[in-house]
Amino acid sequence: MSKFSFQKFWAWTTREIPEYTRWSTPWLQEAAYKCTVFAITGSSTMYFVRPALAKLGLEGSWREGPNSYRIGSLFIMTPIYTGILLTVGTLAGRHRFFSVVAHRMWSRFLPKHVIDRVLTCAPGVAKKAGENVTK
Repeated sequence: MSKFSFQKFWAWTTREIPEYTRWSTPWLQEAAYKCTVFAITGSSTMYFVRPALAKLGLEGSWREGPNSYRIGSLFIMTPIYTGILLTVGTLAGRHRFFSVVAHRMWSRFLPKHVIDRVLTCAPGVAKKAGENVTK
């Protein structure tokens, strides 16, 4: 893939998506698009996490336990989910939205100075701050 085509793709996936009036056809299409990305991400995450937990010798479920399965699942699932969410969201052309979601998700676990250093994505951070970024 040439540098020009990557720049075109990046411009497309980080473009500003307009705010649609609620319950209009474009708003419903956008909601369906985002729900589809979340569905693909959740299913893919479980596809990768369950075998990883099995390799660690952790068998079980959230409902029937054991507690080591639940804790291990959280520590393994969260980074995998974030990575898949950003990848699928970017490929779907909604990098800005999903980078803000990832930033918000990790801000619940980590201190602000760590978040700002690790999860720095100009389009996502600008949207969160209310700015407009064009590159």
